[in-house]
Amino acid sequence: MRVNLPIASSWFLWGSSYYLYYPYLSIYLQKVLGDNFSFSFVIFTLAAISFSLLGGISHRLIGVKASAFLGMFLSGIGLFLIRSSSAPIPLLLSGILTYSFFVSLPNFYSMMSSLDSKCIARVWSISIIPSLFMPLVGGMISQYLGISAVFLIASIISFASGIPVLLLRVTLRGGRGESMKLLPFLSMIPIAMVFPYVYVYLRLNFGFSLEEIGLISTVAEAIGMISSFLSTKTTSRTAMIALLILFSFLGLESEIPYFSITFGLWEAIIPVSLEGSNSVTPQDFGKVNAAQQSGWLIGFVLSYLLGEKSLVFSPIISIILALLVVKSRRLI
Repeated sequence: MRVNLPIASSWFLWGSSYYLYYPYLSIYLQKVLGDNFSFSFVIFTLAAISFSLLGGISHRLIGVKASAFLGMFLSGIGLFLIRSSSAPIPLLLSGILTYSFFVSLPNFYSMMSSLDSKCIARVWSISIIPSLFMPLVGGMISQYLGISAVFLIASIISFASGIPVLLLRVTLRGGRGESMKLLPFLSMIPIAMVFPYVYVYLRLNFGFSLEEIGLISTVAEAIGMISSFLSTKTTSRTAMIALLILFSFLGLESEIPYFSITFGLWEAIIPVSLEGSNSVTPQDFGKVNAAQQSGWLIGFVLSYLLGEKSLVFSPIISIILALLVVKSRRLI
């Protein structure tokens, strides 16, 4: 499996930061914001759309490497501020800044695409490796030191994640790609619908401890890592059909909590949808990322309106999308 070391190490560090805190973000938001906490993801996603478009053009001003570094650095500042945000407005502003890593993503994706067509899925699968242990580490830290400590440590790792990319040597591909396919937009909707609730549901309805949630998240992400790697062995269309169908099993979580591990398949759905877009430049990927975040936005709005019922409706949408891909005979 050929990978670029600076990109892979940068994403490994970023993954270490992300998987340390993300299973506990909803729990922390719910603690501070109350029952309407899921609406915060709508706000964060609106910011992510803007950051994605900014990342698609920032390379013209400061270059792709500096753009990638900047997004990770600002995201680290946001994580650092979250730990001391115990009131709604400061917490929301800190969360918005945390999502500035979307400035980095179009530039990372463009660099990966310039290396080879399957680089995104391979590097993505490497970035998921920390998910095998960081959620559990985050659970232990949360249990014994408090959730705020998780965000502090995650911020330090996020700062470090941008450094390796400054050592990168890569020539971006020329030309223009197809940046406006529907799948990067549509496939995010069922994921976003369940994102705020999948681990909170385990906490509130089944009484899982933070350590147990960390273990469940670790297993889920391991499934995502394996699925992301296996997706490189087949066509994007075949992989997407299988992933969407398997993701729909998350709907059984309300009866059998351990089906929550299928949530980890979101980690494979995202890179497969990106590769199917045939994007090339940071601007292309900025548009794709913005389209993805528009899908997240719709999903989060539906999640806010439906509440825990999202766990029922999300699998239905996932199955419908799988059928659309089957019928289209290609990635839509």
